[in-house]
Amino acid sequence: MSIGSEASGNSAMVVAGHPLAVEAGLTILDRGGSATDAVIASAAALCVVLPQAVTLGGDAFGLFYDAADRTVHGLNASGRSPRDARTSALTSGEIEAGVRSVTVPALVRGWELAHARLGRVAWRQLFEPAIGLAERGVPISRVLARALQSKLRFVEADPDLAALLVPEGRPLAAGDTLRQPQMANTLRAVAEDGARAFYEGPIARSLVARLRRDGGLLDDEDFARCTADWTLPLTTPYRGYDAVTAPPNSFGILGLLQLQHIAASGVDLARATEAKRIKLLVEAAEIAFERAAPFIADPAALEASPEQLLVSTEPAPAVGAATRHPAGTAVTMAVDSDGNAAVLVESIFTLFGSGVLDPATGILLNNRMRAFSLDPASPNRLAPSKRPAHTLSPMMLLEDGALRMVLGSPGALGQTVTLVQAITNHLDRGMAMPSAIAAPRWSYDIDRRVILEEALSNEVDAKLKAASIEADRPSGDTPYFGSVKAIAVGADGRLAGFADRRRDGAAGGR
Repeated sequence: MSIGSEASGNSAMVVAGHPLAVEAGLTILDRGGSATDAVIASAAALCVVLPQAVTLGGDAFGLFYDAADRTVHGLNASGRSPRDARTSALTSGEIEAGVRSVTVPALVRGWELAHARLGRVAWRQLFEPAIGLAERGVPISRVLARALQSKLRFVEADPDLAALLVPEGRPLAAGDTLRQPQMANTLRAVAEDGARAFYEGPIARSLVARLRRDGGLLDDEDFARCTADWTLPLTTPYRGYDAVTAPPNSFGILGLLQLQHIAASGVDLARATEAKRIKLLVEAAEIAFERAAPFIADPAALEASPEQLLVSTEPAPAVGAATRHPAGTAVTMAVDSDGNAAVLVESIFTLFGSGVLDPATGILLNNRMRAFSLDPASPNRLAPSKRPAHTLSPMMLLEDGALRMVLGSPGALGQTVTLVQAITNHLDRGMAMPSAIAAPRWSYDIDRRVILEEALSNEVDAKLKAASIEADRPSGDTPYFGSVKAIAVGADGRLAGFADRRRDGAAGGR
């Protein structure tokens, strides 16, 4: 067994946003767990080690490949707005952060739904690694330390969050130990009593009391009504493969539309100059965002099926730009010895979410209300008990029904463009996956401006500008270029795992 940025395996693989999350998944696989079991254990560990990105107070989207019947199942574990949410009573500032920015966290409900269908080992076993990490403590990662420095004032505004991450007025630094005894107790309660403990028991009551104390809108009934749902994934052909992703309210359809545009363009990306290649990719993304805007919302609010958009040759009318926010997101994925696979992309939305931590449970809550539009004409308009648009976009590639690749990335608006670049680098340009992932990228920043990584030449800048594409070079570290996680499945069943070096991800095989 090896854990690093790359790993190989004969029978199983886990790739995740932190090495300790990889270890948690491998532990469950070694106990006979399924890919789904491993992903849940890994996802729970990520809630402990990457609290700036994901906690039990967040959401997730997932894809699950069943090797026996060669089908993919989608999971929508995104929560809904409060039943009392009204556009007329909320300001844009209130839904950006704080107690009124929180939607019902659906992550735990999603874990339970996935385990009930695809799990093998006992539910309680899945949380043992995460409980141990929370009790013993974990070293602060460089990514968490960097996020804490960039959002220090925001974190310090909540006394309970500050007590956890800025003890005695000093922000925790990379290598410091983060202990979360309250989180350990919460995980233990979920392990013993399932999602009911979270949504109907003392955990929900504590979270509601914390929010209502300062004017939050969620109540006990909002939590009790929380559901996660199985969904039918969206698919489009690309270079002999079927690209598969989660349907709206996920942004995943954007990735499929980009691949469609690239395929229809006739441009040979293997021979194209860097500037011509990026120009095509930017064009594909802009068209995808414009066409998909009316479809990225709660499925219950849509008047037309997103599948129609994938087969349509006419652009759909645009309804404004997609929501723009910097996000905290984490990815975990696994393939088991039977060839089943699972990928979860989970998040509390922007870095440190709402900035509201409940000290009794140790849970930092999301700020997903921010993803709604206040435009009454938008299908993503804020309304009671509604799911918002979600940037989370897991993907898989199948070949004649056989799984060939699992992919996911954090990176806010840049998630789909990052995945499309990895896919086209590999399939169109013939690059091995490590090189396809490491190659310099373009992406979108918080305002959906085109940004370029430093390794791209000034000539690319100039040629893009000549093509009326203004590109920026962000200063210092930026999360918007993402961090690809991928598992490749060979025709012989051999597995290869890859974790982008841009962040703290890791891969481990056996």
